[in-house]
Amino acid sequence: MTDVLGGNFAGFHTILVVPIVETDGKITRFNRMIERRILNWMRRKGMITWEEK
Repeated sequence: MTDVLGGNFAGFHTILVVPIVETDGKITRFNRMIERRILNWMRRKGMITWEEK
């Protein structure tokens, strides 16, 4: 999420992809928790959509 925010701030076209690792460090787990809350809020507001497989 921070990479996407940084890329958008710099004016790049960005995409958010599903993480490839199953386990994360403590800081990354915290970041993912915040990321999930933001993404769920954006999805409820209709700002983003995604397909689940």
